[in-house]
Amino acid sequence: MRSLLLFICFLIQASFIQSKDIPVLSFFIHANEVRDELSWDERFPEIVALIQDYELVGLQDVDEEQLRDLKAALPEFDFVLGAGNTYSNTPVLYRKSSFLLQHEQAFLSVNERFSNQKHQAVLALLYHPESEQSLRLVNTQFEKGPEDLQLAALRHLRKHLLVSSADVNMLMGNFPFIPQDEMYAVLDDEALQDTFHTAEFRCRNDFSTYNTFDPAAKVHMRVDYIFVNGADVKWICAEERLKFSFYLSTNSPVFIILSLD
Repeated sequence: MRSLLLFICFLIQASFIQSKDIPVLSFFIHANEVRDELSWDERFPEIVALIQDYELVGLQDVDEEQLRDLKAALPEFDFVLGAGNTYSNTPVLYRKSSFLLQHEQAFLSVNERFSNQKHQAVLALLYHPESEQSLRLVNTQFEKGPEDLQLAALRHLRKHLLVSSADVNMLMGNFPFIPQDEMYAVLDDEALQDTFHTAEFRCRNDFSTYNTFDPAAKVHMRVDYIFVNGADVKWICAEERLKFSFYLSTNSPVFIILSLD
């Protein structure tokens, strides 16, 4: 029954997509760890197949081995790591046939007093020739920490988008808060809106993104977001693909259909 419902959702989603509609994916893929229920080698083919369905992708928690594997398997995509960088745990991927890269930047998304590799953010300024629109995207990953520093970091992230002259601005990633928290309110307002609420259609009234690998141990918590201003969003959903009865990551990927009409 679950497979049938997902297939029906896919057909509905596909019927919406027009030439200037962009499938966008945000996915915390989870760095490879020995104790994982699925090894990286086991889940890698399915993750590659998933990414290939999209035009624009933000990944989080990517380790160096995973980045090498993904770059080799996805030659149709360019990987934005920040100017001069050879690695990022939050790369932005864009399909070469759909976008042109105009600018890239990497920066720490938190104060240096509370920072590590996992607090890097990647900014990509892209041009979409078919719609003649520019898109400014920030992809990031947060971890729990002192609230005052995290609030400051979120405001810092917003500055990179609110000063933008791009037609469309987007913030995506994994954040350690839920919609009831004060930190969520820093991001979700008239200037940058949570697409879970603004999308024309949602595949389910509610969905979780932090799931753990094991469906039996699923935690109902939405901590992966895509915020957008400057464009309509036709569709939002969370992917829940399984292999050997396990999810492909600790977090379900979130995807939207972004309209650039």
